[in-house]
Amino acid sequence: MGIIKEKIEIIGMRKSKRISALFDSGAYRNYIRKKFEDGDRTEDIGFHVFEGTHRAILANGDIAMGERVRFKEVRIKERCVNEPSFVIMENLIEDVIIGVELMQKLGVTLDIPNEKICIRSITHD
Repeated sequence: MGIIKEKIEIIGMRKSKRISALFDSGAYRNYIRKKFEDGDRTEDIGFHVFEGTHRAILANGDIAMGERVRFKEVRIKERCVNEPSFVIMENLIEDVIIGVELMQKLGVTLDIPNEKICIRSITHD
């Protein structure tokens, strides 16, 4: 219980890719696997901006190095964010992990008992 996954679309410079993502309320940043389960690689999508290396502290306390990049866009259901930042990592347990910062930008909340995401409607004052 409590594992929430949803298909997302990552739009890069070379192509877009629909992929299953884990929504993790314990992660601040977004992470993406260097080589996906289906054999595609992150560079096949083509990131938009390289921001440098990133030192990540893993859940078990280990330190791992990754590369911080931005893709052109990410789409989750009917919402999209331009130039989302992801850290490319070698050995993630999931192809993509979405952290709370992107969830907040998208208006995503987690319905943990039902294991799904909810998109808040945008209200204008």
